[in-house]
Amino acid sequence: MPVPSMDAPLPGCVSTDGATPDAYLDNARAGTPNAGAHTSIQTAVANLLARAKTSPGATASLVGHGAPGLISVGGGRSPGTPQQNISLNNTAVWVPLLQPLRGQVSALNLYGAQIGAGALGAHLLYDIARVINAVVSAPAGLIYCTPRGDFLFPQGVVWQTATPEQLPQPINPPTLGRAPSPISARISATAAFNAKGAPLSSRSAQALAAAVLWDQPVEPPGAVGGLVSGRLRVGFMRGALKTFTIYNNSLIRDDSTPQVHYPVTPQFAAIALGR
Repeated sequence: MPVPSMDAPLPGCVSTDGATPDAYLDNARAGTPNAGAHTSIQTAVANLLARAKTSPGATASLVGHGAPGLISVGGGRSPGTPQQNISLNNTAVWVPLLQPLRGQVSALNLYGAQIGAGALGAHLLYDIARVINAVVSAPAGLIYCTPRGDFLFPQGVVWQTATPEQLPQPINPPTLGRAPSPISARISATAAFNAKGAPLSSRSAQALAAAVLWDQPVEPPGAVGGLVSGRLRVGFMRGALKTFTIYNNSLIRDDSTPQVHYPVTPQFAAIALGR
């Protein structure tokens, strides 16, 4: 099976989440300016079908923010309403909306962070593949989009692919950083919030701060295609206070210096989710 294209402009029938301003989506639109813009699953499918009329059997692509087993289709960095995401939690909504793609496209590629990751991702791609009777692929890890509109993976990330006949073996996202240094345990978190803005306990906030790899900052080559899963407010030495945006409980961004991100340990997600 061919590997989905990562270079702009994306080929075939393409529709991109219309949320703006949004660096990831803005970059994707700049790279593939002829793509349709959608605000819901229904408009996304309509965009793909309109383009499929002139290119029967072409590859189709949806660009949006993602998380394991979910792609936002109109909600930007959040899942939005049940009509604005495709996941295992709202199959009654999206199954009839995706069925018109059956026989119209040869494959469907989903561009968003970690959509195909783990068991959730494998099952979602398989369910979509059976509905549209075509190969479905999505990243099993983080994905970035450069200002040119090219898509890039961090090292170790691969595509997960499902066919209508085969549920694929789960692929877990790779660990992005090395072992944490003692500095992490000395950082003082003043507060943490989940994706809905609800505060986490001070104990959880401190544990999250200790699970960030503060000594391993990275500057991704593009904007991150993940969902916002929360925010962390941290106090550093000499009273410096900073706020960080959490993506997919896998990467945090320094809001005062948006190009700087920090990887986290595998324990970060478990703490954030209260496990």
